[in-house]
Amino acid sequence: MGPKYTPISYVVLASAGLLVAACTPGEGQSDNADAAKAGSGEGTSASPAAGASGGTSAGGELATTSPTLVACAFPENPPSPDATQADFDAFSWRMFTALNRPFDNVWRGQPDCNSGFSNDTVTVWQSYKFLNEIFLPGAQNPGMWQVPYVATVMSAKSKLIDGETDIGVLQPVGGWLIDQNGNPTFYEVAINETSYNYIVNNDLYNLTTLESFAQVDFPAYSTEIKASWRVMTSNDDQSKFLVKNATIATFDADGVQNGTTKATLGLVGLHVITKPDEYPQWIWSTFEQDNNITPDSAGFASYFNASAPADTVNQSPCLDMATPCRPKPGMTFQTPNPLTRVTAITSDTAGVNTQAKQALAGTFLANYQLITTQRPRYPNNPSNPLGTPTPNIAANTTMESYIQPTSSCMACHQIASISPGKKLDFSFVLTHANAPAATSSLLPDFTDTEGDE
Repeated sequence: MGPKYTPISYVVLASAGLLVAACTPGEGQSDNADAAKAGSGEGTSASPAAGASGGTSAGGELATTSPTLVACAFPENPPSPDATQADFDAFSWRMFTALNRPFDNVWRGQPDCNSGFSNDTVTVWQSYKFLNEIFLPGAQNPGMWQVPYVATVMSAKSKLIDGETDIGVLQPVGGWLIDQNGNPTFYEVAINETSYNYIVNNDLYNLTTLESFAQVDFPAYSTEIKASWRVMTSNDDQSKFLVKNATIATFDADGVQNGTTKATLGLVGLHVITKPDEYPQWIWSTFEQDNNITPDSAGFASYFNASAPADTVNQSPCLDMATPCRPKPGMTFQTPNPLTRVTAITSDTAGVNTQAKQALAGTFLANYQLITTQRPRYPNNPSNPLGTPTPNIAANTTMESYIQPTSSCMACHQIASISPGKKLDFSFVLTHANAPAATSSLLPDFTDTEGDE
């Protein structure tokens, strides 16, 4: 533990956009017959879709006896590669509950195990480091882990920042996501202390250093969080969400930022990826708020509209996938983008969700559900570097909205790189590395500066 510091206000959180976490499944992936079968024909506006709220199935029998689904300390005991889906889902719930404990107001990333769950306090993962704290202008050293957080305007409206990458990478995401109230969905990414120290100790926030670095290999239990948020309104029951106050960007009809405003945001999606020992391809878990697709007791769902024309459901709003993204004819940045769930939540996962919700009854976390846990079935087979992603489909409706039928976290993240052959160990975080600032001198510099940034 490090020195105590004064608790800080987390009124505004990081704005850095999330890079794509889903692509067409690659070679060596499992068939996941249950998910594929459940996903066929479910992507229409006639139904909120496959896999509504967890707890609809009696499935999910765990190989272990009376598993712990609620944790305080981040779990470091993943199931063996041949364990059941339910065992991995139980591991995901332990991560989710540990990450959503209040942080202890002393050391970033550490839980307060003496306090109960609260939906309006800073959680463990919200005390992690966000991208704007790591990748500073001119590749400045971001310093030690234990420094107060400096907030910025939250403006990322898709998992890719406009112009940050080429059109081929932007296509899988498909642009922004507007909820049924006409407000944009906001995204952010954070990393834990293990990941942060690896980046800082090796100067990998510096693009020049990163380009010459031998091989990126994050240490065991490096962890990344990717979150999606929507704007709360007076009609929302905020007790069902993790909420925070934030300064967010505002946009004109074409999606161009034109100002800022203050808002209360509710968490609608959370990706958790972690790299335990013996899992070089990481373990991938994704959660959603229960009423993203399934209507609440008042008949409202954040992203589902039973009256939406079928040809508008799960469709990208971008015109010809242009960069920066511009709305299609007849649409504006306030036009809702209706969604359904394409791939069903399996009976195993739904069964574990039921158990977790029972254990968390009376807390805001009981209003969230695990969508799936993707992991390598064969993590240490040299002839199978991807390890056979299991299940082969993993999609969060708020983060892989328009590519759900083919979404695979592992298949996409295996291509994370800064140049051909320069892989980044399944993490797109390092693609935010900045070039160092040009050196200055009191004397004129007559050297050749071609190529300097």
